[in-house]
Parts: sequence; structure tokens; C-alpha cells
Amino acid sequence: MKSKIRYYSLPGRIASIVLFLILWMSCSAIVSEASGKPLSVGIAWSNVPDSYSYTSTIRAVKEAGGTPVILDMVKSYDLNYDEEGNLIDAKDERGILASKAAKLVKCNRWQNSNAAALMEGIDCIIFPGGWDISPTLYYDRQAWHGIEEDSDYSAERDVSDYLLLSYCLEQDIPTRRGMQMLAIVSGAEIVQDIPQWFAEKGVEYGYQHRDREKKGILLSCYRYSES
Repeated sequence: MKSKIRYYSLPGRIASIVLFLILWMSCSAIVSEASGKPLSVGIAWSNVPDSYSYTSTIRAVKEAGGTPVILDMVKSYDLNYDEEGNLIDAKDERGILASKAAKLVKCNRWQNSNAAALMEGIDCIIFPGGWDISPTLYYDRQAWHGIEEDSDYSAERDVSDYLLLSYCLEQDIPTRRGMQMLAIVSGAEIVQDIPQWFAEKGVEYGYQHRDREKKGILLSCYRYSES
């Protein structure tokens, strides 16, 4: 498969630099807690390890003086996986985690997984940016929002992040990023699709996304006005 070359405008490059600086400062704050001793910083498993968010996270940890440790996928012993790590009979055609599988993950959490073994020797963990999270994992389960062009899901990533974050919370392991999954594990109310949520309230909502392959525009810019 040929790699894709992306060309960014000046605003796009500025946004990329800002993102890297935020990552670097966040990682520096973690590493400074070790009183000069390099921390083993776990990088949560991703189904897209070549993404900008993932590679920038690894680079930021190194620049901050930490030792990045790329973790394997956290797997639930309640679910079945094939040899390549794909879930078997536990997700739909869009990659959304099935309701029954989500219930098992939420009920048994990290205790019935390999999370503890993967975290041995890890001082803290960073959850890189990811795709949409399966709505079946929400505290109040929701149906898929039905937007065909916005259906990026990975049930494997959802299970892995959910179990790993639940372990970190119970074991008091310092974490960075992963705020959406943190909210879900903690039982917060989640808005599945922001534009749709505004539309249902009769409010106009327009935005631009920095990933032009996903939204056709480079920078994130959110705005809304009363209709």
C-alpha cells in the first residue's frame, strides 16, 4: 500500500505545531514527577498506529525525556478474538461494539482482561486521539446516530481503551488525554454527535475540521448561532 502524502496550508501547519507543543508540555509534566528519573510512559494501543496523533504522542514523550512503551491491545476474556486480534461476533458492520459484548465489558471491566499484565512496569499512560466510541458503551446506551458519512468506529480499540482506563482509575495510575473515554467509563452523559445535537435544538452549528480527508477542511473551528 502506498503511503499518502498530505499537504497542509499555513494554518494547518500551525495547528500541527500547536498540537505537538501541547503534547510535549503534557508529557514534560508527567516526566518531571519522576525527579529526574525517566518514566516508562505507556502509549495505549491503537488500530491506526501510523496516525499523526499517535506518532506525535510517541515523539513528545521522547522529547520530554520519558521512555515510551507501546502497549499491546487489552483484550477482554469475555469476548472472542481471531488470530489477528479482531473481535468475533461482537460488532456490527460499522465496527460498533454489540450491546451484549458492551454489557460484559462494562460489568467485568479490567479484572477479566490482560490489562494488569500489560501495565507491569508502566508509571503512567497516554491515550492518543481516536475514532468515535461505540455508543453501546455509554452509561445510558444509545443507538447509532445514523449519519453515514460519520461512521468511524473500532470495537477492538473501544474495548482496549475502556478496560485499560478502568484499570488506571482503580489503581490510581496517572493518565493523559482520553477525556471522552474517561467520561464514558465514569458514567458521564455523552453527546454522540454535536451537529446533530444542535440541530435537534433548532440551533445552527457549523465547523471546520483540520483533517481534510474527513471533513474537507484543515482547521478545527467551532461556532454556532441562534436560528
